[in-house]
Amino acid sequence: MQGGLPLLPQDLVYDRTNQRLIVCSYEVNSPLIAVSLADSTLDTLVTTPMGDFDGITLDDLGNVY
Repeated sequence: MQGGLPLLPQDLVYDRTNQRLIVCSYEVNSPLIAVSLADSTLDTLVTTPMGDFDGITLDDLGNVY
């Protein structure tokens, strides 16, 4: 990732509570990136020690899986 979305975005989920998209990617140490729908800003939520994510989802409490 170089100042934007990850190089290999794989999946995204709409976070209604926070009015954003959360994007996961298929790469080493995959970051979870939030994209604000209000102003298109990007925020790295977490950079994981895992990688190669091929899906993402939220539960009713807003937890990301």
